[in-house]
Amino acid sequence: MRGVVITGVSRGLGEAFFRTLEEEQARLFAIGRSFTDRQFTQAQHGGQVVLHHADLNDLSQLPSASDLADFLAGADDAVLIHNAGFLDPFGAIGHLDPDQLESALRVNLLAPMALTDTFTAAVEQTGPARVRVLYVSSGAARRVIGGLAAYCTTKAGAEMYFAALAEQMRADRRWEVHCLNPGIMPTRMLDQLGSVPDAAYFPQRDTYRALSGDAGLPAPSYVAQRLLRYVLA
Repeated sequence: MRGVVITGVSRGLGEAFFRTLEEEQARLFAIGRSFTDRQFTQAQHGGQVVLHHADLNDLSQLPSASDLADFLAGADDAVLIHNAGFLDPFGAIGHLDPDQLESALRVNLLAPMALTDTFTAAVEQTGPARVRVLYVSSGAARRVIGGLAAYCTTKAGAEMYFAALAEQMRADRRWEVHCLNPGIMPTRMLDQLGSVPDAAYFPQRDTYRALSGDAGLPAPSYVAQRLLRYVLA
């Protein structure tokens, strides 16, 4: 049995991950501030879905190791997917909102670190035969995008953290750790990038505005299936 812990499932790529995994009969422990009506229905009647309400900006709301150990009990395949992300603040360094800076740090870096630590402790208790971790990263982790300093920084920091996890688990053949860039697709995040106010420092605004209307971009469902096929092979 496959048990999947996943963040950010209410829309876009996260919702596509949820649907694909659900169709494959995985058990799902979804973490987030909001969920779709369909996800609520599945949690109430399907028996395969657990919804954990949490704002990743508040680490105290994350599930405990015992919560995850209870969920993973009996699973021979344990999976953790970090999908939630926070783009703000946009703009020039020197003019960034400190509260948004803190939120970016918590959602993009600290919450994934804390949740991975808890997940690892749960895996130590339950002993699944396979363990996979996926951090949904971004091209911003490896190249500077003007006006997105906090997003670039936190994504780069997360990639280093998961590289450290991969090094720690290198001798344990059960473990695989992945940081993957899903590429550009039509999601709310792309709409955000295309609608940054003209007054804000964001040199690539017009590029993202044009991409927002590009009908040739891959659908989130296609991207989710492709990433899961690679990670869960």
